[in-house]
Amino acid sequence: MAGIPSRLPAVDTSNLLESCRKKVGAIDRIRYFYNLGSDNFNRKDYMRVHKNISTATASRDLNPGVETGFFKKQGTNNQTTYRCPLLFE
Repeated sequence: MAGIPSRLPAVDTSNLLESCRKKVGAIDRIRYFYNLGSDNFNRKDYMRVHKNISTATASRDLNPGVETGFFKKQGTNNQTTYRCPLLFE
């Protein structure tokens, strides 16, 4: 075929993946989980949605979620559950 080069020019892809990756933080995870509309949930439920976070990270995420009013905390220690009061009250 005329006009089409037989060999494509080389493309530098070394930074391609890095430019596509977005760093996801606690607020992003909280908003995502909140928008799922879960009524009652615990830390383990939160971790099922966010599969790549540790137990400690889940706890650190949920604390500001409570402080900002996204979630309402009920109970203590391993009996702690959370609610989304803005959605269900």
